[in-house]
Amino acid sequence: MPDKAAESPQHRRAHFMDVHMMVMLGGRERNEEQFSALFDASGLKLTRTIAAGGELFVIEAEPLG
Repeated sequence: MPDKAAESPQHRRAHFMDVHMMVMLGGRERNEEQFSALFDASGLKLTRTIAAGGELFVIEAEPLG
């Protein structure tokens, strides 16, 4: 999820999916900084984020230390 939303079809779709995940699945969207903090708290280090097409990304992490 980008840090700031823009008026674009991609961002509108991302916001729709965010609301859908919160209401139906109890999930949430996170930006790269938020994933990094979540991984750090779990003993992992975010190593890279890879665009996989559309609004999808692969997030790679490895164990700390």
